[in-house]
Amino acid sequence: MKSKTVASILRHVASKLPSLDAEGEPIEAPAQEAPKRNRRAAKQAVQQGEEPIAEEQVTGPGNNNEEERLEMLYETIGWPLGRTYGHAYDAFKVALTCANFFCC
Repeated sequence: MKSKTVASILRHVASKLPSLDAEGEPIEAPAQEAPKRNRRAAKQAVQQGEEPIAEEQVTGPGNNNEEERLEMLYETIGWPLGRTYGHAYDAFKVALTCANFFCC
């Protein structure tokens, strides 16, 4: 349960971080359609005999980097907290309950 909670928190944070290009500059992700619209558009394309919309066209360049951002979060935050507190979950719990977390 602890590991799933930490993974969920870090995945959420990774999804909120901006994507960076090779030079470290933020990538502007194009506005995305709602998933329901994407499925509907793909279904209509197939019914009309057209090629269905590729997933890369829907998600844009920003989402391809999420796994890399997640790994970076684990390397810089998750694993060091685990070494210090025994588990990153315990560190998050202390951060929520201790007002002077950074002083502990």
